[in-house]
Amino acid sequence: MAELSTAAETTANSCCAPEAQAACCEPSAKAGCCDPTHDQGCGCAASRTRSTPTLKRSGTVPCVSEGRFGRVTRAWDRRCMPLVYDGFLLLGELRGLRRLRGEVVGQAQGRVLELGAGTGLNMKYYSGVERLVLSEPEPGMAKRLGQRLKRSAVSGEVVSAPAEQLPFDDGSFDTVVATLVFCTVSDPHAALQETRRVLAPGGRLLFIEHVRGDAGSRRERWQDRFYRPWRALAYGCRCNQSTLELIGEAGLRTTEVGTARWRGMPPLVHPIVYGKAETI
Repeated sequence: MAELSTAAETTANSCCAPEAQAACCEPSAKAGCCDPTHDQGCGCAASRTRSTPTLKRSGTVPCVSEGRFGRVTRAWDRRCMPLVYDGFLLLGELRGLRRLRGEVVGQAQGRVLELGAGTGLNMKYYSGVERLVLSEPEPGMAKRLGQRLKRSAVSGEVVSAPAEQLPFDDGSFDTVVATLVFCTVSDPHAALQETRRVLAPGGRLLFIEHVRGDAGSRRERWQDRFYRPWRALAYGCRCNQSTLELIGEAGLRTTEVGTARWRGMPPLVHPIVYGKAETI
């Protein structure tokens, strides 16, 4: 799930001068200094540490800068989360997510790529696929993923690669699987563009993602309010992201979409969408 940072210092970057902050942090400036790929360089949120980073309904990723809390969070993510991840999700798995994984992931066919495979919770649902590649950029997660793969009856390979920079040729896969992934990658726009690129014509994205609450709802307000602490605790997860809209913006057409409630988990992440999207 992604990373939380609270700004500790204002950087000297010219784009974050007081007179420029209004422009560079404009919600419509997706590709500007507030682009998620520039979080570490810009620091333009430094003067707004007490404000709540909200996510527009269009799916824009909030501008969050680095700080001491962010460094602590990254240490937690890399050293501790791989050890406790399965336990962290256990109640949610037992109360319905495990069944939903089986329904969605079990539809994978042909050459299959799973993004952010984590510790391998989806592994047992693959059956009769032509090729299986499990990508996972975090070393701790990838280590546990490899261990689970060796113990399983599934044939596949683990590749250390972020979803934003996949080391595969265009049209390499018939199916891409992503479960609880796009809320945690540093740049979901880039990750979805890469997903579309590596899918063969007619290929499918199978997804399960928790999403932003309904517009104007109490849940939506709480997701915005507790965005930072949740992101720190939950492997960088952005609880207020409109992932379904991001999928459409990447040039993928959703053909089947269902909704569910992620029981056994905090209310911030209860709303779930799942289904299929195809290349256009």
